[in-house]
Amino acid sequence: MKRRNIRKPIVVLALVAAMLFPTAANATEAQDGGDSGSVILNGGTGGEAGNAEAQEVYQELLDSVSFIATDPTWSNIMNIKGVTQLVYDATIPERDGKIPFEELSDFDRLIYELTYCCFAPLKSANGKSWETAKTSQENLAYHTYGSFLAFMPDTGNNREAVNAAFQKLWDWQYAYILEHDEPYDFVDQCTYSDMFPGSEDNGSEAESLTPQESEEIEEILNELDESDGHDFSQRGFAVCEVRSRRYIRWCCRGRR
Repeated sequence: MKRRNIRKPIVVLALVAAMLFPTAANATEAQDGGDSGSVILNGGTGGEAGNAEAQEVYQELLDSVSFIATDPTWSNIMNIKGVTQLVYDATIPERDGKIPFEELSDFDRLIYELTYCCFAPLKSANGKSWETAKTSQENLAYHTYGSFLAFMPDTGNNREAVNAAFQKLWDWQYAYILEHDEPYDFVDQCTYSDMFPGSEDNGSEAESLTPQESEEIEEILNELDESDGHDFSQRGFAVCEVRSRRYIRWCCRGRR
């Protein structure tokens, strides 16, 4: 195959982000044409093989929401809610064909975040919060994409259609998680365990990490915020980062 945050309430995060990045309330018309610069919309992502049903759902999503890539009524939320470079690099390990973060448009980053990258840290920690999230789709939303819904712009063009399109994909993702105990990466057409070989054998974070990797996690958490508690989203991210490093070391050994 080619390459190819939760103890603080989401509402608080949403309010802070909304204060920093107010929605462009007067922008009600989409831009005419124009190149969004989207790698995804230009066909620059995807594996050689994948889940056909997942790809059908994913393509339906893109067909429904691609217009927001050049629609000014959606520009702020794409900028706020797209995946960050830290999370992207931790949840999408280095491999042949991985798109550099700086080449991803705001639209690409939003799609990555809402279809896979918001789920991967939760799975990586693989503890109580992951098990709780699986008990209902409402709980899964709270731990993952709920903050996107909390401040989706009221003025966003075709807001209901965008919400419905994402909801259909999230319905599929939830069913997949219940069946396989891991999220699916729609963009790269692969599973979480494809990204992190051997993770399907890991019963929990404590069981799957070496003492050295546990130390690395604590170092990452201290670097993220030395003055704050370790909320779940940060720990999930840190586990992803450490497992990404493990994957790189594994690849290097295999190529010697």
